[in-house]
Amino acid sequence: MNAIANKTLFAALTLIGFWAPPISAATPSVLAVIDPVPKAEFESVRKSQIQQQLRACSGCQILNLTPYDSAGNFDPSGLSRQLNNVPRENAVVVVLWNKRFEPNADKGVVEQIKGLASQGVLFVATAGKPEPRGATLGLRRTLWGQTPQVVIIGELTERERLLPGTFFGPEMLTAIRPPSEVMGQDVAALMFSARLVSQLKEKKSTEWVDFLRNKKATSKRMWPSIDEFFGR
Repeated sequence: MNAIANKTLFAALTLIGFWAPPISAATPSVLAVIDPVPKAEFESVRKSQIQQQLRACSGCQILNLTPYDSAGNFDPSGLSRQLNNVPRENAVVVVLWNKRFEPNADKGVVEQIKGLASQGVLFVATAGKPEPRGATLGLRRTLWGQTPQVVIIGELTERERLLPGTFFGPEMLTAIRPPSEVMGQDVAALMFSARLVSQLKEKKSTEWVDFLRNKKATSKRMWPSIDEFFGR
């Protein structure tokens, strides 16, 4: 084989090895879910709630990233392991759980979340509430309140007030009133993330958080509605 042929072959192999096709409009958008309900309840109840929220997004898929123990119960000690499986593009991660931030136990997970967010991974988290008999806290003292790029969504009652006992603070982008039959089940964050993932391809992933915050800043309402962020 002569020198010219060698150079041509090398160039072709280089292109094959280093070129990857861009994401097309046909590539599914993924809603990755971390949910504290038992696995059986997720499959029988929560999954249908998510599908209902995604009914207008035929190209969206659901990925359950919840860490479970051997009995199928939520196991937060496995959160770091599951975060390793988060899609790096074309996905929104919605977390329907929050807790008090414990520096010694949670520092590594927070750094992992920050690293993923810096890569453009979009996180939506419920404001959350304390464990039974636990005290309510400002969001800055919670796990998901440690990362500024996480979009935190609260829940409103039928009287447009924050659900009693939930974590609160300026870190919350907005609060949403879910249907009365699912109030208190963290469906508000699910509603928001479903709308976000359905419009995900309209912007670069790195642009979304600033876009949402600008919408909040220009709203005249304390708690802007979903339609103010995404249109009707």
